[in-house]
Amino acid sequence: MTQQPAPSVLIADADPYICRIFEAKLTKENPFRAMSVTSGQDALLAASQNVFNVILWDMRLRDTPRLLPRLRALCPEAALLLMTTDDRPTLDSDLARLDVSDLLVKPLNLDTLVDRVRAALDAPAPISLSSPMDVARVGQRLDLSSAQGTCVTRVLETRHDSFIVVGAPRVQVPGDFRPGLRLRVQIAGEDAMYSFTTRLVRATDYPIEGWEVQKPITIRREQRRRFPRRQLSLAISIEPGGDFEMADVLTESAVVSMRDLAPVDGQTEDLAIGGCALVSDVPISTGTAVRFVLTPTPEIPITGSGTIVRASPFSLPGPPSADVVYRLALQFHTLPPISRRHLREVLEPTS
Repeated sequence: MTQQPAPSVLIADADPYICRIFEAKLTKENPFRAMSVTSGQDALLAASQNVFNVILWDMRLRDTPRLLPRLRALCPEAALLLMTTDDRPTLDSDLARLDVSDLLVKPLNLDTLVDRVRAALDAPAPISLSSPMDVARVGQRLDLSSAQGTCVTRVLETRHDSFIVVGAPRVQVPGDFRPGLRLRVQIAGEDAMYSFTTRLVRATDYPIEGWEVQKPITIRREQRRRFPRRQLSLAISIEPGGDFEMADVLTESAVVSMRDLAPVDGQTEDLAIGGCALVSDVPISTGTAVRFVLTPTPEIPITGSGTIVRASPFSLPGPPSADVVYRLALQFHTLPPISRRHLREVLEPTS
């Protein structure tokens, strides 16, 4: 059996001493592979030549607002951890689009550093901040959908009437991607999900493989975010199927009968009264009506029905592998009164 290589970490810090200390700690006994650089330009060069699983970036590096989004685009699936000396760290709203996994405050205990890097790899939970929607802003995440699947990628470069997105092998690309192909693009805004139709102009190969995409003429609001969201990781089971009758109080036999239908098991990434995002090993097509059982505790299952409104494949963090999991967005349609009450208690816990 071939052993997977250790996750790779890029350390970008202006202090060479800190780079050496962090690199030595992360590579002791080989839990990680590490490369360190002392400037943002060197970080960009390293990321154009290598694929990293984790980025450690010092916010004091020169030109961070300009360079970090491009570095993020070069490593679209890496866990991004920012380092700062501010004991009350804040992020510029424009960096929120980069899906930051963690903020580390210096001075930093070295064992804590390793723990936080492992946590970002094992269960990435991007810091939730609002950012303005900008279709062609470098570092912006976009979901490009064709007849054969969805490519979750990031903007690498912007031009007058087009922009460049990262392509294979750094992200998974459907087999029908070709110049001239029309596709649908989804983008998350502060208040809603937006979408537009565009086409692929051509394939590119500098500094990495990618695609030139035509800028849209019009953008449509697709899904308004009516409810506040919380980043909660809860067990959820879903199965394809239409709405079904539910009593105000779910009986034990009803729970058992639903579990006998071999549902798909997943884990929520965020949750609201109107829906949730979840990670699943099994894909479910956009538009599929589903039934679900959300389990904050075994004693209080939350049941309902809804529709899958978004489905995107992505690779697990850590060493490269053939395993693919899926991010699904589930919009709730029906919640019995007792389930709605339990859900509100989960979302708005009393002190």
